[in-house]
Amino acid sequence: MKKTYLILLSLSCILNSVERGFAASETNTGEFFAQKKWAEAAIGLKATVERDPQNARAVLDLASALTYLKRREEALGVLARAAQKTKVAAQGERFKSRIQVISRLFISHDTFQIFQDGLNLMLVKKYKLARDFFSRALIQEPANVDVLLRLGQCYVLEKDFDSAAESLRFAKRLNANDPQIGLWLGKALYERGELTAALEELSTAYLAMRDSELATVWFAQVLQEVGQGSSAMKLLDIHLKKYSWHIPVLMTKALLQMRSEPVSVNTLLQAKKNIQLALDRLDQYAEKNTDELRDEVNFLEQDAEELKKELISRMKAIESRLIKFSKKSELPSYL
Repeated sequence: MKKTYLILLSLSCILNSVERGFAASETNTGEFFAQKKWAEAAIGLKATVERDPQNARAVLDLASALTYLKRREEALGVLARAAQKTKVAAQGERFKSRIQVISRLFISHDTFQIFQDGLNLMLVKKYKLARDFFSRALIQEPANVDVLLRLGQCYVLEKDFDSAAESLRFAKRLNANDPQIGLWLGKALYERGELTAALEELSTAYLAMRDSELATVWFAQVLQEVGQGSSAMKLLDIHLKKYSWHIPVLMTKALLQMRSEPVSVNTLLQAKKNIQLALDRLDQYAEKNTDELRDEVNFLEQDAEELKKELISRMKAIESRLIKFSKKSELPSYL
C-alpha cells in the first residue's frame, strides 16, 4: 500500500513538472514571438497547436512565424487544416482570411519591387519580360500566390497553357479560396481541353465574381463547349442587363450565335445586331474602362482601338455569311 502511494505521489510530481514546463515554454514562446525570434517561437507554437488544435491564437502566430522563416507553404497548410477542423464558423473564416493575407505577403521589399516591375510590364502587354521578373521574384519567395497568379496570367496571355496550368495549380494548392486563381486556372484548363475541370473552376469563380467580364465570358464559353448553349446565352444576357456597355460580353454573345447549330439567317442577324451594339457602345466602354465595377485583372484585355478592329472584322465575317445565305435562297448551309 505504501509502495503504491509513493508511486502515485511520484507520478503526480512528474505531471506537475510537465505542466510547469509547458507553462514556462508558452511564456518563452510569447517572448520569442515578441522579439521576432521566429525559429524559437515556431518550435513552441507548434507544440501548443499539437496539444490544443483549437487554440486560434497559437495557430495564427505559428503561421506568421513560419512565413517569416520562409516556410510559407507550411504556414498555409497549418491554416488550411485549422480551417477544416474548427467547429466554430467565425474562427474558420478568420483562418481563411489569414490565408488570403499570408499567401500574398511580401517578406522582402526587394521582392516586392521586382513584382511591381513585372506588373508594370504587364500593363503595357510585355508579357514575356513580365514573366522573367515574376520568375525572379519566385526564386526569393517561391510560395507567393500573388506572383504565381501573375506568372500564370502571363503564360495564359502567351498561350502557353501547360505552363499556366502548372503555375496556377500550385497557387490553388496554396490558396484554394481565391476566385482569381480559379478563374485563370479554368481558362488554362479550357484551352488544354480539360472541359470538366475547367467547368468546375470557372463556375466557382463566376459565383464569386459575377460582375467580372472575364468570369462571365470564359464561363459562357465553356458552357457552350459542353453543350449548354442556352445556359451560356442566359448568363450573358443577365450580365448585359447590368452592364450593357461590356463589349467583350456582347462580342461573346455574337460569337456564340454565329456558332449555334443549326445556323440560320435569323441567328446571324442577331449576331450582327450585337456586333453593331458593341460598336455603338465603344466610347461608353472606354469611358467606364477604369470604373470600380470592372475586375482588376481586366486591364489585360484589348483596348478600345483593338476592340474596334476585331468588331469590324467580326461584322465583315457575318455579312459574308449572310451573302452566302442569300445566294442559296436563305437556306441553311447544311441543306
